[in-house]
Formats: sequence, C-alpha cells, structure tokens
Amino acid sequence: GVCNAQRIILTPCGASGRTGPSNTQCERYYALNPWASGTQEFIGFNTMYPFVDGVQNLQIQKTGFYRFTVSGAQGGRGSSGDGGNGAMVQAVFKINKGTPISVLVGQQGGAVPQGERNGGGGGGGGSFVWIPESPEKPFLRASTYSHLLIAGGGGGGSYYGSYHGSAGSDSADGTKGMQSSGDGGTNGNGGTVRSNQYSNDGGAGAGWNSGGVCPKYKERCGYSTDGKLVGGEKRGDVPASQDGGFGGGGA
Repeated sequence: GVCNAQRIILTPCGASGRTGPSNTQCERYYALNPWASGTQEFIGFNTMYPFVDGVQNLQIQKTGFYRFTVSGAQGGRGSSGDGGNGAMVQAVFKINKGTPISVLVGQQGGAVPQGERNGGGGGGGGSFVWIPESPEKPFLRASTYSHLLIAGGGGGGSYYGSYHGSAGSDSADGTKGMQSSGDGGTNGNGGTVRSNQYSNDGGAGAGWNSGGVCPKYKERCGYSTDGKLVGGEKRGDVPASQDGGFGGGGA
C-alpha cells in the first residue's frame, strides 16, 4: 500500500503569466521554500535536469506505490465574475526505481485589477504529470500512453453579466465559457476562436496535442510547440483583459 513516509508539493515556483518559470526561478524558489517532508529516500529532483522550460523533473528512487494529487490552476477574476476552480484528480501508481517523472504545474490566469471595467479574466493553465522519454527533453513522452494524470484549469471570469468561470475539466475535452466567442478543445487539442475573429477576441488556449486555433490573430493563440503549453494572449486593444496561464489557459 501507500505510506506517508515522504510528501512533496510542487508549485509554479512563484511564476505567473502565460509562460512557465525559468530554471533559475525554480532553483531559487525551492532553495527558500521546503518542498518535501519526511524521509527523502523515495523521490527527488533529477540531479542533472531538475528544471527544463518550466517542467519540473523528478526521479523515483525506490520501487513502490505512489499517490499523485494534481490540480489545475484557477481562472483569473474578470470585471464581472470570478475565475473558476481548476479540476483536481488523484490516483495511485506502482512505479519502478529509476523512472523519471515530469510535472508541469499550471499557472493561474491573469486577474483584472479591482475597479477596472470591460476585462475578462484569463483561463487557468492545466497541470500535467507524465513519464518522459528523457528528462533532458521532457516534452518527448516515453509513449503515446505515458500520461499519468492531467487536470484542466478553470475558466476566467466574465467582463459583463456576472458570469463566473467554468470549473476545470478532468477529461480530454475542454469547455466553452458562458460568453466565449469560440470553443474548447477536444481530445487533448487546443481551443478555437470564431472564424471571423474580432480584434478584441483573446487567444484560444493550447492542448497537449496542438495549440489553439486563431484564424486572424494567430500570435494570440496559446501554443504547444515542443509541448511548452503557453497560454493564450490577451486582446491588445483591451487593456483590462488578461492572459491565460501557463499550461494552455485561454485568454
């Protein structure tokens, strides 16, 4: 069975926004903030590549059963609604000694400052746990089925109408917001913006398998080039709007 000999908690290392933490950010964060309690003999950071492009790499040090609890990030507050909570999933896996584990911790979507009007909150980024082909290149999965757990981020709050963001998804399909001009992604792919994308439409979020689809303002879409899962970019001509969080959150 699973014992509580060691417990670790991974975070975004104090980073925010649509891109993940730098290697230096994580090194400094964990040097100042204890990340593990109990004995240190079961799991630890990979000694050569602990952090790569926002991904945190672990190494299993003893064969056994490991419990993972994974939460997507909360969506950001909008002018007229709160962000939705990220999904939370939990499972136990038997993992062999020496197995590398990669973790991407989703970041909260951008929040509209108090008092600002006409701004939607950014969607929260999803959190991912998987077995990589190599810790040096963690976005190359060991196989198509190497994902252990994925938890979707919550939707951003609305800019009018008092609509709160949707809760994160625990399936391979994303969800569409109450006032969304596009659709959530399906089967691990990025979301889409309407075909006649307006200048004030934010960028669609990314999925593991593909980036968002923005027909006109392509630079706003979240992307998963090399699997980096960058969040969507806010509308440039709407100052109060907000970016989606790292982990593929929509704007």
